[in-house]
Amino acid sequence: MTAEHSPDPAAHDATWFARRSRNALRRPLLIAVAGGVAFVLTLLVLLIIPRRGDNSARRIAALASEKADTSALIVAQGRARAALAAAEDALADARRRSVRPPPAAPADTLSAELIARRDSLRRTATALNGMIERVENAPLPASYRALGEMRELAADPQIRALLDSLADVEREREQFGAVGGVDPIFVALTARATAIGRAIQAVAEARQTAARQELVQLRPPPPPSPVVVAVVDTGPIVVRRDLAVTTLDSSTRRLAETRQNNADVDRRVEAARAAANVEIPPLTLLAAALVLAGVAGFGVALLVEMRRSRIADPGEAEEATGLRVLAVVLPKTVQPERTRRRADRDMSPLLDATSDAYRLLYLHIAGLVPRLSLLTVTGDDPAVAATVAANLAAAATYDARSTLLVDAELSACAVSSILGVRPEPGFGDVLAGRVDWSEAVIPATIGRERALDVIPSGVCGEPPGGFDPLPARHSLARIARRYDLVVLVVAPRQIQQGDGGILPAPDLIYCARIGETTVAGVRAATDVLRGAGARIRGLVLWHADVPLIQSRELLAAQSTAAENVALTAGRAGR
Repeated sequence: MTAEHSPDPAAHDATWFARRSRNALRRPLLIAVAGGVAFVLTLLVLLIIPRRGDNSARRIAALASEKADTSALIVAQGRARAALAAAEDALADARRRSVRPPPAAPADTLSAELIARRDSLRRTATALNGMIERVENAPLPASYRALGEMRELAADPQIRALLDSLADVEREREQFGAVGGVDPIFVALTARATAIGRAIQAVAEARQTAARQELVQLRPPPPPSPVVVAVVDTGPIVVRRDLAVTTLDSSTRRLAETRQNNADVDRRVEAARAAANVEIPPLTLLAAALVLAGVAGFGVALLVEMRRSRIADPGEAEEATGLRVLAVVLPKTVQPERTRRRADRDMSPLLDATSDAYRLLYLHIAGLVPRLSLLTVTGDDPAVAATVAANLAAAATYDARSTLLVDAELSACAVSSILGVRPEPGFGDVLAGRVDWSEAVIPATIGRERALDVIPSGVCGEPPGGFDPLPARHSLARIARRYDLVVLVVAPRQIQQGDGGILPAPDLIYCARIGETTVAGVRAATDVLRGAGARIRGLVLWHADVPLIQSRELLAAQSTAAENVALTAGRAGR
């Protein structure tokens, strides 16, 4: 096939896959076995999964009993808060007891504008002083944030930048978590937040200092200096307050982490219980198993078919061998009008000479020029080849042509089983020299007032001492001149080239089975036959059940019984 006439590769692949799918569907036994295994496995899996879910639920429910108790952490957090409050109260009391309020200031002699400016600066200084003292008493991120958000400082760009940095550090510290103990990273983030707060406090103190310096110029004569009544050391109290702050942060973090872990365990338990409580209806299980079994069965059959492709249709057989398909034999259909006569009822069920397939095959053979007098039928299955040859010979007989059917396949007695004639003596006995050709010919009834000459297979296998193929070939050629058509059934291995073969003519028909004969097998067989000198006229595809061939012993017993019945009937007639 030239490149310009080559088919579309995509269409060819689609056709090839469709053929493989059809052949896969022709294997119901393989599909049933694979599907049955998949059905059982699917049911087992679908029944085991809920049980495993129950086991998981029980295991996770047991873990739920190991959830951490948060009561001790809550008590520790409360104690830390109480210690921090006590330290702050003690520090404030110590600072109050350190100084005495100054005496009243003298009367103010400034102008109204300066007095208003002084009052504003005093309010600013007082507000900043109060917030700075709050920060010093409670150096927490919230205190630093409140200090930076004061009206007196909020407009400062430096304060806004510091507040943004403090918010970022607090966000990272809130998102960070560690189980147990004081984590170094958390402590570093806390120190960073404190440093930013100290920077905010420094700006506030600078603003407070500036306000105080301006007040110095606007204030009246200074009042008498306050009298110091006592000096209290606040250092130990500040240390105790800082320790209380650290303890409170650690307790709060550990309590949050424990609660988060307990919440995770609760979610896992709930999810496992939800999974364990899922109930699949039995009909749904059965339907799912059936669907998966069907898919698995077809998939296995398709995989087997793709690994060893078989002939799917006449087109594929012609593509593989380059030969023409002469006929496709389909299952025999029962015709009621042909069951009325006894001759038709007694005829072998494998004979169907009026079938369209055999009629077309015979018409093709009869239309060859020059007309064939001897035709060989062979194939990978002896029963199929013998059935095709017997029906071809019967079709020729129905066409009023003298026909001889020779069963040269010595390993079986297929022709004798199909036509219901004795298996011996036959072709094997002729090759062994025990009988003559004329003695081996027997008539076989193939319908009403129609008979076909047959040479059965004879003894099983070739003669022990071998035989000379040249006389057999000459004898077959001589017999072929006496008949209009001689149909010879042989096995592919018996066809040889030259003097080693018994075929007087190279004309041959090869029989293959759709869905059974492999593409590689039919291609190799036809190539071997061509190499042996055979002239293959075409292919016959068998698309029905394989014919059942009786054993040689059963045929011999039936033949003996029939002869005894005929002999008894003859004696009774005399």
